[in-house]
Amino acid sequence: MTQEELGRLLGVTGVTIMRYEKGQREPSLDQLQKLGKLLKVEPSYLAGWSAGQTLSAMRQAQGITQEEMTRQAQLSPGELERYESGNDIIPAKVLAKILSVLGHSAEDSELYQRLTKAEDALEQAYSEREEALYEVLETKLEMLLLTLNETGQKTALQRMVELAQIPDYQNKYFTAEERS
Repeated sequence: MTQEELGRLLGVTGVTIMRYEKGQREPSLDQLQKLGKLLKVEPSYLAGWSAGQTLSAMRQAQGITQEEMTRQAQLSPGELERYESGNDIIPAKVLAKILSVLGHSAEDSELYQRLTKAEDALEQAYSEREEALYEVLETKLEMLLLTLNETGQKTALQRMVELAQIPDYQNKYFTAEERS
């Protein structure tokens, strides 16, 4: 989904969506709620309200130092700092470890449930986005090929074969044989 398409669904411009993504502008609560429904995630997640800050407060309330938390949850100090500061999203598996150190079961935690649901929704949205982008690309290539005569089509194919041999342009999911 493009910024323009998302903007239309929210009733704003694509430029506004771009500004949201760059942190240059904040969406209204109403827009966050609409966006959450569209992307199937919690509005608080989109707003960047940090679960890490909540976990940091819980850790401190229990008198657990960052060093102790990193050791027990098997994290690096840098990881814990990024999570607690809100500079990095806490993966569900890491959250489960942290909650365990804090004496909570991840499965009983609303935060954990919300996070796993959000991760699933993001994975699905990413997959759908990739499929849509591929479809657009494929359609554009087909349209361009139709504008070429037979010689132009053969040359275009030859150039694509050449591009596929350049490592910077290669898709890591395909083998060398599949690219030829």
